[in-house]
Parts: sequence; structure tokens; C-alpha cells
Amino acid sequence: MVGSIVALGMALTLLASLLPGIYSQARALTPTLTLLPTTPTVATPDSSVTLSAPETGQTLFGMVRIVGTANNAQMLMYRLEFLPGADPQGKWQVIASQVTQQVTNGTLGQWDTTKVADGTYQIRLRVTLRNNTVIDAYARGLQVSNQQPTPLPTVPPPPTATNLPTLGPSPTALIQQPPTATIAVIAPSTTVLIVSPTSAPLITDSGNGAAADSSGQSVSLSLGAIQSALCSGGLLALIAFALGGAYIFVRERLQR
Repeated sequence: MVGSIVALGMALTLLASLLPGIYSQARALTPTLTLLPTTPTVATPDSSVTLSAPETGQTLFGMVRIVGTANNAQMLMYRLEFLPGADPQGKWQVIASQVTQQVTNGTLGQWDTTKVADGTYQIRLRVTLRNNTVIDAYARGLQVSNQQPTPLPTVPPPPTATNLPTLGPSPTALIQQPPTATIAVIAPSTTVLIVSPTSAPLITDSGNGAAADSSGQSVSLSLGAIQSALCSGGLLALIAFALGGAYIFVRERLQR
């Protein structure tokens, strides 16, 4: 029994002398862990990561097609994001994420602008490489305007020579008939030569019916002279009536 206790004590003493060396060797064999940075390294943009549409400052509405290039040889994936306002330190919101297919001058994604309020936005294309490096491309100053302004009432154009109202026919002017002319038939004075066998020839004026001889003999118009005067007056009346009718007919035709 005593021997066992002595042997145990010797073993503990030996173990105590060996523990510092074992601990030092254990520390030497422990690997050192290096933590990778959580913030990715942003590389300078190049031609392998570009945004060509929409263009900076463009006005957008509805469903917007985002066109660009993401074809870096070390690309792990890309994502599309948008940010309200102009502050790049704001909270970016996802349009499309973890897209692994490389794109060259093609459609990267689509953005439904009807789900956001009208205002100023920016879009970011972020390509992540296999070494945790990212390459960004931006389209800034985009104006979303889905609310169309109320259209103003259309003012009709002033009338021109081509769209003036068509005037109707001019009213026909009334033709005032001239008063009916009263045609007076005046028998021309007829000089009648009366020859008497017993006296000298006398010249008598039938207009006043007075005798021209010195003896005061009464002179009368012959029936033939009166008939001739009446015929001449009637003929003159017919001619005057015809001329008056022709004048009225020609004037009516000209006024039409």
C-alpha cells in the first residue's frame, strides 16, 4: 500500500515536469485563422461592366428595360439595384439579384416603376468577382413619372380662308318696275295746199286750223290728212311700246 502511494507521487511529479513542454508544443501546432473582410473591395469600372439604358437623366414610366454588359471573366454573379434620391449612401433596393449568366450589351433585367413613387432615382449594376471584388456601374438622375398631367382643354384654331362658313346665295334684288309711260300721240302739223280755180294758191297750217288767205276763208282738214296723221301716230306708239318692252326685258336679264 505504501509502495503504491510512493509510485503515484512519483508519477505526478514527472507529469508536472512534462506539462509546460507539452503545452508549448501544442500552442506551436495550433493554426492561426485569418478572417476575411466582410466589406468587398470595389474595383475601378471597366468595359466588362456597363449600363447603356436607361441613360442618366432620362424620364421613365411603366416597365423599364435595363440594358448593359456584365461579362467579366472572373464574374461570380451580378445584381441590379435602385435607390431613391441622389445619395449613394442610402439603402439600395433589389431589382434582380444573384444572376450568374454573363450578358454582353443585352437585357440585364426589368424595373417596374409603377411600384414606386414619382421622383428622382438611380440604378446600380454590381458585378461580384470570385475574389470578392465588386465592379459597379451607375445610371443617375433618372426621373420616374407615371402620373400623367391633366390635359389642358384644346382651343379651336381661328377660322381660316379654307374653313369659313359657306354663305348662301345672295338675295335677288327687287326690280322696281318703271311707271307706265303715257304715250301721247301728237299729230304732226300738216300743211295742206288748197287749190281753187278762181283764186290764187293758199298755204294753210292744219295745226291751228286758221285760214291763211287774205279773204278769211275757212279752211278745214281733209279726211285723208286726218287718217294719215292717226296712222302715223299709232305707228309711233307701237314703236315706243316695243322699245319700252325691250328695255325692261334686257334690264331683267342683266340683273340676273
